[in-house]
Parts: sequence; C-alpha cells; structure tokens
Amino acid sequence: MSGNVKHFDTLVAGAGIAGICAAWHLKKDRPNKTFVVLERRHEIGGTWDFFKYPGLRIDTDVMTYAYSFHPVKYQKRMPNAKEIMAYLREVVDTYDLRKHIDFGQYIESADFSTKEGLWTVRTKGGDVYTCRWYINATGYFSYEQPHIPDIPGMDEFRAQPGKQLVHSMHWDPKAVPYEGKDVVIIGSGATAVTMAPAVANGGAKTTTVLQRTPGFINNWPQLGTDKAGWIAIWTIMVLEAILLIIFVAVGETSCCGYPIALLASILPILSVLVLLQIFLFIMYTPGISRRLLGTSQRSYDFHRWWEKTSISLLMRNIMKHPKLFGWIVKRDTMNRIGDRRLTRHFTPPYKLWDQRCTFCPDWDFHDAVRDGDIKMVTTHIEKFTASGIDLKPLDEKQQELADCYGEEPSPANLEADIVVLATGFKLQLGGGAKYSVDGKVYNSSDLMTYMSFMAAPLPNWSILLGYTMGAWTLKVEMNVKKTIHMLNILDKEGSAFVYPKPDPTHEPCNLLNLKSSYISRGATRPDGLPVQGKNPGEEFRCLGDSDSPWAYTPYYDTEDRNTRRWLRNVTADGILQFSSAEASQKIEVVVLGYEECKSQRGCLSQEDDDVKEPRSDFI
Repeated sequence: MSGNVKHFDTLVAGAGIAGICAAWHLKKDRPNKTFVVLERRHEIGGTWDFFKYPGLRIDTDVMTYAYSFHPVKYQKRMPNAKEIMAYLREVVDTYDLRKHIDFGQYIESADFSTKEGLWTVRTKGGDVYTCRWYINATGYFSYEQPHIPDIPGMDEFRAQPGKQLVHSMHWDPKAVPYEGKDVVIIGSGATAVTMAPAVANGGAKTTTVLQRTPGFINNWPQLGTDKAGWIAIWTIMVLEAILLIIFVAVGETSCCGYPIALLASILPILSVLVLLQIFLFIMYTPGISRRLLGTSQRSYDFHRWWEKTSISLLMRNIMKHPKLFGWIVKRDTMNRIGDRRLTRHFTPPYKLWDQRCTFCPDWDFHDAVRDGDIKMVTTHIEKFTASGIDLKPLDEKQQELADCYGEEPSPANLEADIVVLATGFKLQLGGGAKYSVDGKVYNSSDLMTYMSFMAAPLPNWSILLGYTMGAWTLKVEMNVKKTIHMLNILDKEGSAFVYPKPDPTHEPCNLLNLKSSYISRGATRPDGLPVQGKNPGEEFRCLGDSDSPWAYTPYYDTEDRNTRRWLRNVTADGILQFSSAEASQKIEVVVLGYEECKSQRGCLSQEDDDVKEPRSDFI
C-alpha cells in the first residue's frame, strides 16, 4: 500500500503504555472522530516488549502505573515485564483497540500546514497520513542506539573467544547464556539494580556491579513482608492508644465532657497518626490492603487516589529535606546489608533525587550483596583487556572514605566472561522524527513545553511523557485528557489550529527535573527533549511548586491543581493562540535557538566526563 494517503482526526505515534492510554480515551471521549496509532514495531508494549534483559520489571507502584480505567489484578507492588505485557494485551483486547493500530510504520517526518490546518506524516515505507492533531507517545529515548561510552580496549575484549560485550538494550536471552560465567554489569541505575539480582540468582558464577558513582537504592515490599513497616504500624497504634488513654483520663466538662484545650491539642495529633497509619498500611502491606479493599472499580479508584496523593506528598517533603531522607535511605540500606565496609558503595555524592532513586522489591538487591552473590566495585575504568577490565586506582577522596569504613583494597582489574553495559540511553523525541511547520524544521530541543503537554511553537501537537518522581502513567493520562479538552475546544470554536506562543522571558531548563548523566547528555543533542521554562530566579530543584505554565511539573498534586484551574479557562494566561478555519494565520515564532538554549541551561550540571558523544558503531 506504498504511497497511500490516509486521513484521521487524530494520529498517535507509538503503541506503548502511553499510546494505548491515548487510544482508549480517544475511543471513549471522541466516539464520532477517527484516530490511528502508528507503531514502528509489530507488537504493542513499547519498552515492555522491546527490552529482554533478566529481571525487567517496573520500579514504581503498579496501582498508579496501571490505567485508571482498567483495574490491575496483581497484588504485588512491582510486577515484571511479562505481567505488564499481559495487562497491556488485556486492555487492547478488552476495548478492541488493536484494529486502530497500524504496525510496521516508522515515522520519518511530520509537517504542519497552517493553510490546511493539517499534519502530513510520512513513514519510511512511503505511506502518508494526514491528521488534525498529532500525539507523540513514543517515550523519551532512542530505540535504535543506546549510550555506549567510548572505553579503550572494547574491541579487543569483544574479539576474544568466549567473551561477550552487550548493552542491556540489546540483550538477547538466547544469545547471552550467563550460567556459570563471570558477569560484570557496568552502571548504577535502575537497570543494573534490576538485572544484578536476577543474574546472580540465575546461575552466574560471579556477578559484579561496577559503578562510577553510587546511587540511592530504596526498598519497596511486594506483598507486605517488610518487618520495618509492621513495626511502624504497631508503634503508631500504641501511640494512638496512649493518647486516647490520656484524653479519657484527664479533666471534665466544656465540650462533650472534656476540656476544649485538651480536645484541640490531641485530636489533630490523632488525625495525623491515623492518616500516617493508613499510608504505612497501604505502602508496606500492599497484598493485604488490596485484599481487604477488594477489586471493584470503586476500591481500585480509592487505592490509586490514596497512593498517588501520599506518594506525591512524600516526594514533596523529600525534595524539601533531601539530606534527612537521604540519610534514612542510606541507614536502611546499610542496616540491611550489615557490613560497614561496604558503606562507600552506597554513599552517593549528591542529594536524594538529584538523580533518580532506584527501588528494589523485598530487599532483593541488598540481600544479594549481603550474601556475597553480588560484589560491588566503585571506581573509574582504565580500559578493557583481553580478559576483562583494568580499573583506575581510587582518588584521594575515595581512598579516604574507603579507609574510614575499613574497606578491603579496591581491585586493580576484574575478570569477566560477559560485560553488560547498563549505561543508559540516548534521549530522543519522537523516535527521531523531524517536525516542521510550513516547511520550517524545528529541533526538538528548540521546543518549550506548555502545561506539560503542548510544545511551543508547534500547533495541534502534544507529547505524552510521565513523571520521573512517580508513576509514568499518571502524568500520561492527565496529558491525554488535556489533549482531548483542546480537541473539543477546536471543534466547538471552529478553529483550524492552536499553538502556545513562546515566551522568551522564561529561562530554558532541563525537562526532566533531574541531573542524571543521561539527561546531561540529552541536553547537548539537538534531537533530545524539549525544554521547560522557569521563572527568573526560580531554583531548578523546586520547579514542582512553580506556577509557571511552562514548568514541567514533577508532582501529581500540584499538576492536578494547576490542570483543574487551567481547564476552567484555557485562554486566561494569554499564551494559547487560536486560528479560525476561514482565516488561518502564520505562526508567530519566538523561540530560543538550540545553541542559545543549551548555553542558558544553567540549572544543568555537565560535570560528568561521559557527556561527550559516545561511539555509535556498537551493535
């Protein structure tokens, strides 16, 4: 069907968790309008079908990661990739969404015509689609080329018989048999923390995690087996009982037979303790709490509301007191591992959530380290050799810490049969598709997000990205609802298109409110992510409370409040520009160029020595 032109009211790029969410809402909320989902691969699921490395799972709560409209059946908090794929297939089949998906469609470019009020989307296969509104639901990284650091000796190691060097993105279970092998995993992020216990328990002879910089690793119980959670719950119950005894035992009359002063002082404390107890019960005993609450849509809605609200409030407090909460995470980690000599490997040099905190279920990573199944090495790599990896000696600060904790001498080299590069990905918008308006091409890093879902100055275009400090799907679903609201306004007003007028007074800043290496690298690429805008003088770390419509809000409660206010009057801020179908106008372009944008991202730390472009010949 090469060369065919198909027209739809709305086009969704990507059939992963975001694209499926958009498809469901479009079918339900705009039943008389047409839509199509273009997927470059031949299966739904995106990340969950693409990645194959051992132990792949979500590292957030499934109740908030799942869709609001389709209750998840899993009681454990962090199901694996196979279970997530089963859930997504169930959603697609239940609501008959597969017929709306065109598989094998690799989008190359999308151009918007202000004269026609339409996007023209071209694929590698030569097919052409036109649509009124374009929804980007492809995620935020490249599926073709991961980040491969350029380390000397990699080719020499790969050339040796029986040696394998593989990136986690390219892991093929059949091609990488690791049973009985010495495995080294390079990285300290979620991929390494997820993969290492699975490899260690899957029969590897030795499993070593080699990291340049330690990260925060927190624990979340899967089904309620966490002893600390139960202790906290029972401690609160004891405190509640003591307060009630004091309340009943003291004094007389005034209000219901008790002193008003006593009533006023104790009831707020009791209320806080009850709320904290409910929070801990749901957080630390998910299996039990879900069985008690039941599986109806109403109980599912309550459970989701409670978790997303409490987690959002917890994240807000963490960002206000990162040193305190960082100390708590580190203390819990070392208490579980029980070996003070390993402290340096779990002591990050940055504040909690400056980079993404990783989570593991039921202490699986910590227990594997404690039992000696996973060996931790924290230093820089000198080079690859024919037998493994040569390491640089510890610098003065690292050696001082090592001596302080009585750490064993750091190895000079690591023997390895398999080296896994869990070194992250290349940030990329839309799978590398080129976006243009009336023939003028925009680098994705030229764009600035508006209300977290549109991007100036692209018209009739929205992006579905999620939270980095919470469940991805929560933000995705909220942005889908904003998009449908805009489509309904265009229908009602008879407008051809709408776009946010760029505001150069707002300072460009990284979109994803973190200072991780992969975000630093993405900020140096013209095809990376759009920027967000912060008010002059605002701290990058505190953008979650920003009232700027250009801020990419990381907290659910803040975004929910801002969205409700915005939906009541979307034109109140004067940013959205509408054009009627009878007299379309040229888009007023006031946008920072890529180089200027890059130079003004003062909130971005680019101290990492791997920010430079990595090698691209690795397969």
